[in-house]
Amino acid sequence: MKNQFSILLILSIIFFSSCSEDDENGSEFGDLPEELLGTWGSVDLTSTGCTTASDNGSCSVGCLTVTFSSGGIFTGQFYNEVIGGTVTANDNTLKLCDSSGFCNEITYSISGDLVEITWTDSIDGCTYKGVIALVGFPSELVGTWISNSASATGCDDSSDNGTCEQDCLSYTFQTTGAFNGTFANEPERTGFGYTIGSDLFLCWSGEFSCQEISYSVSGDSGSVSWEDNEDGCSYEADISKQ
Repeated sequence: MKNQFSILLILSIIFFSSCSEDDENGSEFGDLPEELLGTWGSVDLTSTGCTTASDNGSCSVGCLTVTFSSGGIFTGQFYNEVIGGTVTANDNTLKLCDSSGFCNEITYSISGDLVEITWTDSIDGCTYKGVIALVGFPSELVGTWISNSASATGCDDSSDNGTCEQDCLSYTFQTTGAFNGTFANEPERTGFGYTIGSDLFLCWSGEFSCQEISYSVSGDSGSVSWEDNEDGCSYEADISKQ
C-alpha cells in the first residue's frame, strides 16, 4: 500500500510538472504585434548551409511573400510553394505552423516598414536571412500614371532599342499595394508592390518575377528608369499623373 501511494505521488508530481511546463511553453508565444499585420514581400533573401549545395544562394525581390492576419493566420508564397497556417509571436520570434503541424521559428527585428528575418529550416537544412518590406504604395504614387516619352537602350535584341510616344506606359497604383497596367504592346499586368526609398518593386501576379524600378516624382510629374529582367533593355520614361 505504501509503495502504491509512493508511485501515485510520483506520478502526480510528474503530471503536474508536465502541465506546468506546457503552460509556461504555451505562454511564450501569443498574438502578433499589430505592426506585423499586413502583406510583406522580400527585398533580399539568402540561404546558406543547405543540405543540398545547389539550394544555397540568394534572390533579390519577391521570392517570399506573406500576409499576417488578425487571429494568427498567415498565407503566402515561398519561391514556387504556396504556404499558410497559424502564426504566433513572442518578443523577437515568430512561430509559423502549417496544417500538418510542421513549424519553423523565425527570429525578426522590426525597423519601420522593414523587418529583418532569420531562420533555419529543419527540412532542407538551409539558414535563411533576409529583409521583408510592407506592401503598399505611398500617397505620392497612388493614382494612374502615363508616360510622356520613353526610351529603350542596350537591349539583347537591338531591334527593341528605340523610343515610343505618349501613353506607351500606363500604370495605376493603389494604397494597398495592388497595381495594374500596360507597357508598349504587352498585355495588361497586375500584381502587388512596395517602395523602399526611391526604389519601386513590382511583382507580377501568377509569375515568379518582380521588377525593381528607380523613380522620382514631384506633384503630378516624375520619371522612372529600370533594367528589364527579361529583354535586357535599359528603360527611361518621363511620366505624369492623370
